[in-house]
Amino acid sequence: MAIRNTLLQSISIVFLLAFSSLAQTVLTIDDIGIEVTSSSRVFSFTNKAFGQYHGETNSQSVDGWRGWFFQEQNIFKDYSISQDNIPLPRETSKCTVFPHTLKRIYPSGIIEQFVFADSIDYVGILLSGLNKSITFTLKDFGFDSSFSVNANSTVIYSSSLPPSYCLLFTSQNSSHAILTNNRALSIVINSPDGKYEIGLRIIKINATVFPETSFTKIMMEKQGRINSIFDRARVTTNNPDLNKAILWAAASLDALITVQEVKGIFAGLPWFNNNWGRDTFISLIGSTFCLNNFQDAKEILEAFAAFQIKDSLNEYYGRVPNRITLKESIYNTTDGTPLFVIQCLNYAKNSGDTNFIKKNYPVIKIALLGALKYYVDKDCLLTHKDAETWMDAVGPEGPWSPRGNRAVDIQVLWLGQVQATAIVAALLNDTTISALCSRLEPKIVNNIKNKFFDTLAYKIADRITTEGKLDFSERPNSLFATAESPLFKNEFERFKYFSNSAKNILLSQGVLSLSYKDKNFHPYHEYPPFYPKDAAYHNGIIWQWNTGIAVDNLCSFGLQDTAWKLTQTLTNQILNQGAVGSIAELMEVYPRTNSNYTKLSGCFSQAWSLAEYVRSFREAYFGITTDALSNTIIVSPHIPAGINYAKFIVNYKDSKFLYEYHTTGDKKIFKFTPTRVNSSVKVYFKYTDIKQAIALNFCLDSTAAIITAITDKSGLARLLLNKTVQISKTNMKQQLTDKKLTSSVNNFLLAHPVYNKNLKCFAGKAYPLIPFATIKHSNPNAKVIYDKADLPFDEKYTYPQNSNFRAGISDILNFNLSEDGNLYYFTILLRDLVNPGWHPEYGFQLTYLAILIRNSNSNFCNTVNKNSNYILSDSLSYNKAIYIGGGIEVSNYDSKIIAQYIPAQTDITNPLGNISEKSLRFAIPKRLLGKINNKCKITLLSGTQDDNGGAGLGIFRNVTMQVSEWSGGGKTNSNDNIYDELFIP
Repeated sequence: MAIRNTLLQSISIVFLLAFSSLAQTVLTIDDIGIEVTSSSRVFSFTNKAFGQYHGETNSQSVDGWRGWFFQEQNIFKDYSISQDNIPLPRETSKCTVFPHTLKRIYPSGIIEQFVFADSIDYVGILLSGLNKSITFTLKDFGFDSSFSVNANSTVIYSSSLPPSYCLLFTSQNSSHAILTNNRALSIVINSPDGKYEIGLRIIKINATVFPETSFTKIMMEKQGRINSIFDRARVTTNNPDLNKAILWAAASLDALITVQEVKGIFAGLPWFNNNWGRDTFISLIGSTFCLNNFQDAKEILEAFAAFQIKDSLNEYYGRVPNRITLKESIYNTTDGTPLFVIQCLNYAKNSGDTNFIKKNYPVIKIALLGALKYYVDKDCLLTHKDAETWMDAVGPEGPWSPRGNRAVDIQVLWLGQVQATAIVAALLNDTTISALCSRLEPKIVNNIKNKFFDTLAYKIADRITTEGKLDFSERPNSLFATAESPLFKNEFERFKYFSNSAKNILLSQGVLSLSYKDKNFHPYHEYPPFYPKDAAYHNGIIWQWNTGIAVDNLCSFGLQDTAWKLTQTLTNQILNQGAVGSIAELMEVYPRTNSNYTKLSGCFSQAWSLAEYVRSFREAYFGITTDALSNTIIVSPHIPAGINYAKFIVNYKDSKFLYEYHTTGDKKIFKFTPTRVNSSVKVYFKYTDIKQAIALNFCLDSTAAIITAITDKSGLARLLLNKTVQISKTNMKQQLTDKKLTSSVNNFLLAHPVYNKNLKCFAGKAYPLIPFATIKHSNPNAKVIYDKADLPFDEKYTYPQNSNFRAGISDILNFNLSEDGNLYYFTILLRDLVNPGWHPEYGFQLTYLAILIRNSNSNFCNTVNKNSNYILSDSLSYNKAIYIGGGIEVSNYDSKIIAQYIPAQTDITNPLGNISEKSLRFAIPKRLLGKINNKCKITLLSGTQDDNGGAGLGIFRNVTMQVSEWSGGGKTNSNDNIYDELFIP
């Protein structure tokens, strides 16, 4: 997203059907279904509240992040429908996904239709073409008890639901019987006519009214709501794929605008199903302003404003949250607050709602004062911690891509915040704050240029370290600076900096998060056993939201045809790859072996990826900017050759203008026609073609006119105006004189990195990896060395509040150690063990263990690592340590790693953890541990696991005084993070 002066004049446009003559080309929700056959794709729906549903189009779901989620809790993973114990074969079905429903047609003629309701918590399934009774099964659903409401309805109580909720099962015009089997619920249903309408609705446990819900009514309501979005998002071009993809992007974005206690935008599905400040504010333009959806924009901004820290003694004074969950608010980001302030002004400029600015000015003011009090340095730059920018991945050893304490993109946002605050302060006659901003702005501008810019090499530093060193790592963050014209003497200088910033990161499929020439470049996301996924998160792989800032830069230099290559990648993805109708968070750099596609990764539907796709068309390609505060509309198009026809409506307050574009031979014809004028506004038309050295620039004094601008390759330009138009300022054709700029632009090329097998990330480990066959080897005749039980319910801390941390997952019940000639065999039993399904190859997650072994009287240590904060007594100090989490690590007393076991996806056949047994079983070669007998001392420690969301072994999760969603509670004087301990013998 371009955070620049033009961002402060961001657009408010609505695409509508303009003429009845185009009626046959207008797409509705029924026209944009995406058909999937043979291979499977992810589909996703939300109810715009607490519920989401994610599934597979042509297969049963095995991923732990599939199924129905309610209040951030997984209710069930999937459902299946069987006749005569044979499931309907999704693999051979023809599945079509629409924004409001999914339909599968099976080879036998059976039709299955699925709907996920708006607002209420309801899943509906409609079946036809069946001639026998069916069995409907919910996968991974805990059944407790049930009672019948009537012949068609049953209330089901389940541990899979949050407390105080139950499930209402309905089968219209059918009879049914409940069957249970461990973690599955099966329901046998009989229908006299072979048609089945199945409903699942979450209701309060003490409900006395059991509502009947009509599948057809639910589907029609959802269809109508989304069609109304399309009326505000529609654009008609010569490219049918583009027309379809824009509507899908609008629908997928709208699905992420939800109300969970407060209104916000999910950062992404399936993992980030809560409101992230940074992601929300970056996404706000494309998801609300561009779709004329000012009510949602206002409510979202006011929701975050209500959570601002107003205590001047708090280090986060002035900040709005980085994240609002159902259980807590988190403030660990620097960029969210500047983005919030910028978007508050954008809202007023787009909507004309100055009352909003008056109401929220205290929040804007405190945001400035808080930054100045705690974070602004002597050079007027905004300081921050290593992981407080959008590149925020943290691993066991700290941030994977540290960017403290002054990152260039943060300074650009800080400049935008000060500029926005100055405008608002002047509007409200606060001369003190206005004068303060006037003093700050030139200092920030000068120090960005003086501190970050290498004027000899035309390079921009990514950050200044705490020690004052310049880090010139090539990352996309410099592109936010090159979009800011005021930072440069002229356009040639700006292009030189842009070209050098882009040459090693800008590819036709997207923008690398780190130059492919950097020694730390990672081309793949999750790539065991070489590295965990967070090592690559911001160190090479493509973040698709950065396509937006790349397109802005390219279009500003007349390189829209180059930009179009990046946009086409996203259009193709929406329609043909990944989650149906959406854009993923990440894309790898090279295709994997035996694959024709570059792998998508991260969230399958990411808000800022979608929002930047939508915004790019409006701002960069079609070039529409409206500013209700200054009563102006700017039309500054950069339309690529891939679009030779476009038509849509521009809304300005209560006025409408028809935007038309088409090419005829060499001519480019633009028309901007008022269709309803109720507000006074000046319309500026600016057309620049650097590659052909042409510029047009004029302003209309009246909006009661049709203007047509025509240009051709010869550089000729003319205006066709009706008689009512008065031109106050005209420069119909200006020959650009900067030949160096024209030449440089014409020679710009995208990067084409070649696969490099010698990358540092492929070098492997400096220690051996224990094979899966060894780790899971078993010997029932092995000799027992130790077998010791522990008392249950003796944990000293409260578990985190997130529902996946079930009580007992850190409660040790038994430890067994045995041996044969080559291996030691370990078995650890716990009171409970969970497998959320995030990494099924582990067999479990969220439990973390350390086994400390003393089998020598020399070279020992009593400090336990991995964030345990635990110190053993001298008599229990250890020589060897085994850590168990997302794999196994064996290390020496000096923390030097001896060996590791890193689970592979194929290890799901016999994983480390077994949740049905609540056990962890593994074997370690004797040569790695030395001699262990019943005279050796062993300490077993347990806690909860924290892999920082990036997979891998992980560490012990922090425990604090007060329990929170992701931290255990109950610490008093103890500083350790250990829940249970067992001393052996």
